[in-house]
Amino acid sequence: MKKNLLLLIQLCMVGITAAQKPNFIIYMADDIGYDPFGCTGNDYAQTPHIDKLASEGVVFDRLYGTVAQCSPIRQELFTGMYPHNNGVLSNTVKKPFEGLNDIADYLTPLGYSLSVSGKVGCRIGKAYTKLSGVEGNANAFEDQFDLTKMRSFIKNQKSTNTPFCMYIGSVHGHHPWNNGTPQENGEKRFPVPEHYVGTPATRTALVQHAAEVSLFDKQFGEVRAMIDDLEIADNTIVIVLGEHGIAMPRAKWSVYDKGNRSLGVIYWKDKIKPGRTNALTQYCDILPTLIDYAGGKAPENLDGFSVRPVLEGNKQTHREFAYLMSNDPVRQWAIVEDKWKLVWSPFQDDKHLQGNFWAKSKSQKRYGGYSKMFGLCWAEWEEAAKSDESAKRKVQHVLHPQEFELYKINEDYNERTNLGNNPKHRRRIEQMHAELKSLVGDITQLKTKPESKKR
Repeated sequence: MKKNLLLLIQLCMVGITAAQKPNFIIYMADDIGYDPFGCTGNDYAQTPHIDKLASEGVVFDRLYGTVAQCSPIRQELFTGMYPHNNGVLSNTVKKPFEGLNDIADYLTPLGYSLSVSGKVGCRIGKAYTKLSGVEGNANAFEDQFDLTKMRSFIKNQKSTNTPFCMYIGSVHGHHPWNNGTPQENGEKRFPVPEHYVGTPATRTALVQHAAEVSLFDKQFGEVRAMIDDLEIADNTIVIVLGEHGIAMPRAKWSVYDKGNRSLGVIYWKDKIKPGRTNALTQYCDILPTLIDYAGGKAPENLDGFSVRPVLEGNKQTHREFAYLMSNDPVRQWAIVEDKWKLVWSPFQDDKHLQGNFWAKSKSQKRYGGYSKMFGLCWAEWEEAAKSDESAKRKVQHVLHPQEFELYKINEDYNERTNLGNNPKHRRRIEQMHAELKSLVGDITQLKTKPESKKR
């Protein structure tokens, strides 16, 4: 009798402990960076659901992915390690190191069940329940978003008093940018970024991408409704991530802020006070944060560390620097410190643009004969550069950046004013360059360019 009573007490204590551990729901975009949201200052995409979450949670205005490509940024998220430490350097140069641990390896021992839905885009272990219902092929022309399996998973975890971590990977707004409803007259109304050439295809691309962003938001509204319907909001930390920027010049595949800077919103009802932070953070910091809130201790070999002190208002800063890289197909590196950003392009003979911008299609009907819509955009940029000096400067800035570019990034998000030639900043450039080289080594000694395949 005493043994049975003791066992019952132990089971009850396990249940109480599990109930106190927060659930995690991570909702992630595809090729959507920091800027195309109402909560980050733009109104050309309709994002009421994410804007509402931003007003209720904490917005990280300086969250960076180390590499502005899908596989590396997701492997960084799942492992808490920089790309050069996890083996996934780009979408094509990816050989995850053996023995690499991921979210499940750290949360399962803490009592968690884990699930993934939609696009994952990196190597993960076998401990995840794979739930169908969300489109996982980023190049698909049709959309699928059905939360039925996710609802069942949550109900089961709730009935067994088991905390969970649910990852939902959207494919919006990855090209081909054919989902969602484009806004009427958007081509005339939408502002074209100042470093873009405002050609017809560019304006159309921005409008269609905005439609994808709006659809991403709409589907998050369904996720939020599911959380409320299942009455798990009180004990669920919701994380919305923008991944990296749009597939356009100086965005995806680059080390500029239009590529590497990401939307990051973290919300926990009545537990985390709403606000915004300029603390420098990176994707590798998310896993240690999950471990921290789950009651564990992150190992010292991770490159990231928990942002919990920032979330709870105990610290205003997090990292001394953010480290950015692009080893393939474009070879550039960058470091962000406080208000400053240094971009290093040591291979001056390279054309600093991904090969798909020039790739032709067998069909002349789609994208003017180019395989991707952004290829048509670039073709129009190059054509405009033949007769327009402003367009020529913008094209040259993409293809042939200076070896050292310095930006006061807190005032120059589009990175238009390069201070790299100003003698006043010579000492700053030298210091930042030395710190960057200490991270990447002497990359100028590479004899050959890394192999690259078109994607």
